[in-house]
Amino acid sequence: MNSNYTKLFTVSFREDLYFRLNVFPIHSSALRERKQDIPLLVSYFTKLISENRKVPYLPFSQKHILELQHYDWPGNIRELQNVLERALIMAKHGAVSFQYLLEQEPSQTIQHNQAVAIEQVLTIQQLKQLEMTNLQLAIKQCGGEIFGDDGAAKQLGINPTTLISRLKKLGIKY
Repeated sequence: MNSNYTKLFTVSFREDLYFRLNVFPIHSSALRERKQDIPLLVSYFTKLISENRKVPYLPFSQKHILELQHYDWPGNIRELQNVLERALIMAKHGAVSFQYLLEQEPSQTIQHNQAVAIEQVLTIQQLKQLEMTNLQLAIKQCGGEIFGDDGAAKQLGINPTTLISRLKKLGIKY
């Protein structure tokens, strides 16, 4: 973990080795302090993992992105990458779930599930990406169906013609 370096070095790290390795220190904020970066990191890592692991590319819904942003990340972006990789590997029927993947105390989970407000302001590009991801996920989960009780429009709570209009505007093939 990236915590309390001085304590680590004074307790169990040889000083001469530290100075050999500390040629060019790079300081980076923890992921929990850069939650606005999570949507772009999710998009990047999902594509990378899909290609490297030869698993289907599954877009993440806005709900999933918000869940990741509300999580108090103890680690860095490698932890996010690992969670995404596990989620893609364990996805069933094209549906991603973070159940059991984000290890939190029960009290934190309750607070997280009750959160209704977005804590960060999203850019227009991030909102567009979230919308695209959410629409693609809904279509995938509905087997490509747009109309009817089992269709993506019903799942999204919008009119099918509105959904088709949004898909065309965003350049999403359906």
